[in-house]
Amino acid sequence: MKIRMRFFIIFLIILSNKMVFAQSSKTGNWLIYFGNQPINKKWNVWNEVQYRNYNFVGDLQQFLIRTGVGYNLSENNNNVLMGYAYVYSENYFEKSDAKLSSEEHRIYQQFLTRQNFTPFAIQHRYRIEERFLQGDFHIRFRYALSIQVPLNHSTLTKIPYIFLQAMKYLSKTVPLYLTETGFTWVLDM
Repeated sequence: MKIRMRFFIIFLIILSNKMVFAQSSKTGNWLIYFGNQPINKKWNVWNEVQYRNYNFVGDLQQFLIRTGVGYNLSENNNNVLMGYAYVYSENYFEKSDAKLSSEEHRIYQQFLTRQNFTPFAIQHRYRIEERFLQGDFHIRFRYALSIQVPLNHSTLTKIPYIFLQAMKYLSKTVPLYLTETGFTWVLDM
């Protein structure tokens, strides 16, 4: 138990050290919905909507809709999923108030694996994306390490909990680097 707790504390220290550099804007806002609906014990449907802003609300950076169908290789542990994402972005030109809008379509495949430790869980996500941009095509590999920690109970069978995540991207134009890290509060509605 002491080794697990030490690992957890080291993970949080490393993650919090990188969070300072995760976003350049101090007022940006990401509104995100994640949904995972089981069809039966083996199959599930994943849904995700993200509304990202440069400021608190109203200065659109990106709107993303992602969905997919998954298959559980083992109960509550390993899942493979294939899906589609639509991404609309509005990026500022450098040193300007003018924006350039773009649309992107993505087909993706991913593998999720989860390890449960008391009182937290660690999840690894490996994703391959085929990105169809306006007049261009890219393949991108993504890895996400996340940890879930319950807030008011000893296991993750109930919410609320804190969800911490760090991601890495690898593509032909982007070197391997830490790109996103964040806190998510998950509350029962």
